[in-house]
Amino acid sequence: MARGSSPHLVESLDQARPLADVLIDERLANLPPAEAALAAAPVIAAQPVDAWEPGVQTAAERVGVDADVIRSSVQAFIRAWNDNPARLADQQLGLTTQVRDRLSAAANAHRWETLASRIDPRLVTDPHWRTLASALHDAHASRVDVPDAITVALEDGPLNADAPAADLASRIERVTEPEPFTVDPTGEVDATHRDGHHHSGPHRPRTGIGW
Repeated sequence: MARGSSPHLVESLDQARPLADVLIDERLANLPPAEAALAAAPVIAAQPVDAWEPGVQTAAERVGVDADVIRSSVQAFIRAWNDNPARLADQQLGLTTQVRDRLSAAANAHRWETLASRIDPRLVTDPHWRTLASALHDAHASRVDVPDAITVALEDGPLNADAPAADLASRIERVTEPEPFTVDPTGEVDATHRDGHHHSGPHRPRTGIGW
């Protein structure tokens, strides 16, 4: 503030959303409908009385669950907050790791969405998309050139049409974390594991992956 930044600080504070709204949005955005409704209920219940019904209606509209279902869950948590607030607060604090993991997964999915869409638009709509995004993130964290790794993975043929994201995730893991060589009793190295991949056809030179 001494550096003249106070107007920016005031503006940021004015535009900041209430923490409860942020927590509710996180649950509604990252959990299946039934779980989202249940997870949002204690946050709604912890708010002032005049925020209860708007919170119930917002959650119901967002996840497509009947408002009465959410309202009954909120009522149960209102009683829990009144009966033993410290215990319920501890329970909610214990969920912070899960929230952090969900936020991390959402960030990973957003980061790799453009690349995945360019490779195959089905990937980002696949139910296993976040599994693939996590695999891409892990590869990047290991200093792997992700586009090159994907190119190598796709050399094994078309992706499984029923689960393209899960298929590509499995291939990325094999490419970036190859299995150790297997040795048969005669001491021969199993050729199918020589480069950490299973081949369905003749051996082809692999494109180098940048580390």
